[in-house]
Amino acid sequence: MLSLIPDGDVDSVADRMTKAISNVKTGEITVATRSVEIDGVVVKDGQVIALLDGKLVVSAETVEQGVMDLLEKAEAAEHEIVTLFYGEGMTHVEANRIADVIRAKYSSLEVEVQEGAQPHYQFIISIE
Repeated sequence: MLSLIPDGDVDSVADRMTKAISNVKTGEITVATRSVEIDGVVVKDGQVIALLDGKLVVSAETVEQGVMDLLEKAEAAEHEIVTLFYGEGMTHVEANRIADVIRAKYSSLEVEVQEGAQPHYQFIISIE
C-alpha cells in the first residue's frame, strides 16, 4: 500500500507496487481436513497447518505453535511488519494474545492485528 501514489503515472506506480509485493510473504493458518504428507510435512487430520505463499510448511498441535513455526520458516526476523488478519473462528482476545507472543520473540517487528472474519482460516498473515 505504501507504494501506491494515487496521482502518479500509472505505469510507474504499477511497476513500483509490483516490486514491493515481491517483498511480501503470505501465511495461512487453518486446520487439516485429512491426514497427508506433502514435501516432508506430515499432517494428521485435525492438526493445525500453516501454508507459506501457498505451500504447506508446518503442522502443529496449536494455532500459536503453527503461527510461531510459520514465522520462523518465513524468516520474520528479517522483516519489519507482521499483520495478523484473524478469522471468524478466532476471538479478538486470542488474536491479541498470540500477537503478544510474537512481539516477545520478535521485538524488532511491528505486529498489527486486524479482524479479517474469513471462514476456515484462523489467520491470514502478511509478513513485510
